[in-house]
Amino acid sequence: MTKVNKGRALLLVIAAGALLGLVAAVASWHDVAIASFGLTGVVAFAWIALWARSVTRSVARLQKKVNATASATKKLPAAGDVTELADALAQVRAAVDRIERTQTHQLPATQRLLTEVREIVVSVQRIPSSTVELERLYDRIVDHDRLMPELGNWALSPRTVAWVAEHIATTPIDTIVECGSGSSTVWWATAFERRGGPGRIVSLESSAEYAEITRGRIAALGLSHRAEVIHAPLVDLALPGRDPHPWYDLSVLPADLTRIDLLFVDGPVGAIAPQVRYPGFPMLADRLPAGALVILDDTPRPEETEIAERWMRERPAGRRLTIAEQLDRSIVFRVDVDAE
Repeated sequence: MTKVNKGRALLLVIAAGALLGLVAAVASWHDVAIASFGLTGVVAFAWIALWARSVTRSVARLQKKVNATASATKKLPAAGDVTELADALAQVRAAVDRIERTQTHQLPATQRLLTEVREIVVSVQRIPSSTVELERLYDRIVDHDRLMPELGNWALSPRTVAWVAEHIATTPIDTIVECGSGSSTVWWATAFERRGGPGRIVSLESSAEYAEITRGRIAALGLSHRAEVIHAPLVDLALPGRDPHPWYDLSVLPADLTRIDLLFVDGPVGAIAPQVRYPGFPMLADRLPAGALVILDDTPRPEETEIAERWMRERPAGRRLTIAEQLDRSIVFRVDVDAE
């Protein structure tokens, strides 16, 4: 019996069981009704599990393709690979749609599986465009043969890094402040060096160990004059209308850091506290001139979405934010200053 026929057979059993249970309930055959509804529930779960297993296998096949193509940074996948990948994506979408037509809202585990499948599908769909962005990024700013840090997954997406690198190359931006450090610090320091003239990055990093790792990467490329990675431990921060909130200790910022042309908020780690990245804009707003940019990463996540909405409602230090551009995982805001 094929998988499709098994599914249809289970559906027929579910329908028959439900009908028998309904008839038994009307006829006051309580024992029969309970048994029928119980059997129906078991079979329904088996039917959903059958589709879930099919999706899991599809996800495993997709993950192999992701792993096989994620390392490609200088060329696009071959045409045959793209076609095969598109076919696999179509199969997964069809499986997800079939599951969503069932009562999956009552099964949290199945719902989580669907969310993971969709995230993998989106990641795979972005592989060709991300590869193109990486190739362009290398051509624009990398003039050496040393290894550059990897992008994607936990690191920033290639499109976001490329967008900021292009902004560095085409505007008189002088100072970037990062909440969080890592691959982006190295790439943007490289972009400043390629452009020449003034330009630096100040990165706030809550982990002393990770700050040292990033400094090592910067030093290995001879870019220590372009990037300053500061260990800024998390301290309890009291903001109006909020309970004490962990955020970076700003007392470690350089004394001459009075103007920020681009504020990039990708830290602290979201699991530390609810909306842990919220203080980024209000705490540094007074250093943002009109026309400066604020970028919030990971905005598909609900908490970052709420942070973005709050930022646009509030006016810290007379600054207000409007959306300038939507990247794949980030929102770019432009700063306006209220007239005095």
